[in-house]
Amino acid sequence: MGIMANHAMVFARAITNDTDHGVQPFLVQIRSLEDHHILPGVDVGDIGNKMGYSTIDNGYLSFNKVRIPRKNMMQRFLHIKKGGDLELRGDPRLIY
Repeated sequence: MGIMANHAMVFARAITNDTDHGVQPFLVQIRSLEDHHILPGVDVGDIGNKMGYSTIDNGYLSFNKVRIPRKNMMQRFLHIKKGGDLELRGDPRLIY
């Protein structure tokens, strides 16, 4: 992620219409697909040398006022409608 990734799977608080729906998984683009530059509001980088694992691309990631589109939510049984309401799809026992 620190050097090579253009997207990241991020667990973030889903907040719509001042309602907090808790932490949900989202697929977020962090770099431009054309020139690989970091997108506005995204801070990403490599964490440096790792003893014995220098070929692994570990890194850090933080956001500053980044909005994630609701279509990027990776939750099979929860869906955020256009109005901001959370819709449960399927059996609630499956989510637990």
